Amino acid sequence: MKNEYPVIGEAAWALMMRRADVTLASLTAELHQMACRETDAVRDSQIHEAQQWLLDYRSTEQADRRSDSPLKALSERSDSVTVAGTGARRH
Repeated sequence: MKNEYPVIGEAAWALMMRRADVTLASLTAELHQMACRETDAVRDSQIHEAQQWLLDYRSTEQADRRSDSPLKALSERSDSVTVAGTGARRH
């Protein structure tokens, strides 16, 4: 899989570290926060492009395309990270 927007992974990682749900809305919000903090113009542009890609890819007018999402492959890789959900039971 070509990683055209690595900042999406950075945003997802930041959300997972806070044990937040990784959704379109939370990724978009995290990318917005990243852009607000960014001082490098090139990186700021990359963040905005990634944010726009997310919004274009999964707009409300489109059919549900999660089954063919390029993001799906990330969770299926052998080197993917699994974060325990907040609903995990502890003994």
